[in-house]
Amino acid sequence: MARALSLLGKVRPDLVLADVELSDGRAPALIRAMRAVAALEQVQVAMLGAVTAEEHRDLACDSLVHVREVADDGAIGALLEEFLGRT
Repeated sequence: MARALSLLGKVRPDLVLADVELSDGRAPALIRAMRAVAALEQVQVAMLGAVTAEEHRDLACDSLVHVREVADDGAIGALLEEFLGRT
């Protein structure tokens, strides 16, 4: 998570693709940190993996976040197709 935040301090992506399980945290915490930075408030985020019920509630109000909980070989492609189709 620290590495992602450091990189996000240098670039302004249109989309962040993240696994829910990060080596030093979880993607929902990364999203909260991103939303606290004005320049990152409107960045779209696609996450792959299972979130807890509490994380799901926290993310439900963020229309720029999409979670795909199925983690199979085709999941990342399906996630991107579904996500990019929303934009």
